[in-house]
Amino acid sequence: MSRRLALCLTLLVFGPACDATEPPSTAGAPTAAEAGLAVVCSDYASTAVALMDPEGARVTAPLLIHSGSAPPGVLVALSGDISLPTAPVAGGAVVLLDRFPNGVVTWVDPVSATVIRQVDLGRGFAPNIRDLVPLGGARWLVTRANPNRQPDPGALDRGDDLLLIESDGTPLTAVDAGDPDGFPGRPDRLLRRSDTEVWVSLNRASLDFTSWRDGMVGRVRAGADGSLGWLERVEYPGTRCCGGLTTDGVRTALACPGSFDTGAHTVAPAGSAVLTLDDSAAETARLVGDDPRVGAPFGQDIAMMADGRVALVALGDFDGAVDRVLAWDPDADTVVELYRASAPFIIGSLATTASGLPVFPVADPAHPAVCVVREGGVACTSACDATGLPPRLVRRLAPAVGGQRRP
Repeated sequence: MSRRLALCLTLLVFGPACDATEPPSTAGAPTAAEAGLAVVCSDYASTAVALMDPEGARVTAPLLIHSGSAPPGVLVALSGDISLPTAPVAGGAVVLLDRFPNGVVTWVDPVSATVIRQVDLGRGFAPNIRDLVPLGGARWLVTRANPNRQPDPGALDRGDDLLLIESDGTPLTAVDAGDPDGFPGRPDRLLRRSDTEVWVSLNRASLDFTSWRDGMVGRVRAGADGSLGWLERVEYPGTRCCGGLTTDGVRTALACPGSFDTGAHTVAPAGSAVLTLDDSAAETARLVGDDPRVGAPFGQDIAMMADGRVALVALGDFDGAVDRVLAWDPDADTVVELYRASAPFIIGSLATTASGLPVFPVADPAHPAVCVVREGGVACTSACDATGLPPRLVRRLAPAVGGQRRP
C-alpha cells in the first residue's frame, strides 16, 4: 500500500523503510560537461545520488553523496525521502529536496561533490517539500504540501503554501494554497513561465487523503519586490491529484494521477488524466486513464519529448498489470507504447535527456537500471550499482556555464 501511495501521490514518504545498510564511501566526480542527469538511489531508509552524462549513456559519478555522508557543510544528514526539482535549476548545482520529515534543501557541487549550503524549511514541522524553482534576485520559490499543525504558527510557518526564500534560506513571504473555505490545496509541482509568473499544481486532498476536489493549477505572480500573489486558479473538472507539470516552451502538460482509495489501496483511473494547457492554463486536450488505449491511472511525472509528444507512465496494479511508458500525441490523438516493464510499481519517475529523449529509472530487483528510449529501442544502464540501492528518480541538470558549475 505505501509503495502504491507513493507512485500515485508521492505524498509523505516513498514507502516502508527497509533495513539500512552500511553506506559506501563517496567516490568519483565528473567534469562539468559530464554531469547531465542526477539519479536518486534509495530503499526508503538510505539514499544515495549518482550522476550520468546528459544523454544517460554512462555513469559519470557512481556516488556523489549519500545519507551517511558527513562532509563539511552537511548539518542535517540526508533521509530516505529525497527528491529533486522537476525542472533543471540554473547554476548547475544538484539540488536535493529532503521532503519528510527533515524539510531541508541541500545544494551539492556535482564536480567537487562538496555541499554548498543547506536550508531548513521545516521550522519545527515536517513540511513535505515538493518542488523548487529559482526566481530573479537570488530568490527561490518552494512548495510545502503539509500544513503546520502546531498551535499559532507564524505567517511564514503555516505550511500548505508557496514559500519565497532568499538564497541563504531567509523566508521572505508565503501564500496559502488552501481554498477560501479551508480545504487544503496541497501545492505540488512548480513551472516558471516568466520572470514574474510561476504555475503551481494543486492536489487538493484532505489531510487524511480520503476526500478530494477537482485538480487545479494556480497562476502566481512573483514581484521583484519579493511579493507573491494569486493571479488565477484554473480548475479541471473530473481530475484528481494534479501534480506533474512540464513544458517545452511551446506546449505545456499537466498530469493528474487520480484519487487514492485508502481502503481498497487502489487509484481510480476515472479521475486520472493528462492535459495540455494554453498560455493561460486553460485546457486544450485531455487523455484519460480509462481510455482503452491506456486502461490505467497515470504516474505523477510527465515529460515533453523533442518531437512534441508527451511521455507518461501508465501504472501497473496488484492484478497483474505492469508499468508502461507511453507517448501521447495531442494533435493526432495517438498513443504509442514505448516501454513495458516486467512488474508494477518499479518505474519511479520520468524525465528527458538533453536531446529530449524519455529517461526513467527501473527499480527491477533483478535488473535495476536507468533507461532511455532511443531510436530503435530502449537502452538501459546500471546507474546505482556503486550504491547498492535501486534507482527511484531521475532528473536533468542545467548545463554548465562557461565550462564550470556555479552554485
